[in-house]
Amino acid sequence: FPSHDKDTYLQLHDSATPPVNGAIPWVSMKVPATSNCALPYGVDSPRSFTLGMYACLSTTHNTLTLAASDLWIDAQLQPNM
Repeated sequence: FPSHDKDTYLQLHDSATPPVNGAIPWVSMKVPATSNCALPYGVDSPRSFTLGMYACLSTTHNTLTLAASDLWIDAQLQPNM
């Protein structure tokens, strides 16, 4: 649940270290202003992160430009087996 007044992008990065501005996301999804969103991953369509997973809020879609907004995330993760 974002707390901002402009559209932003939820980005997921497959990285062992925190991504910096300019990093290319593994996934980028538009989050409309003052709206909730959900990533449609589940048992039938998992997403694998081999190095680690960072979730960031960005002002741009294709590369990371960190946004100065709050973001609440509720996620269920399953370790690789």
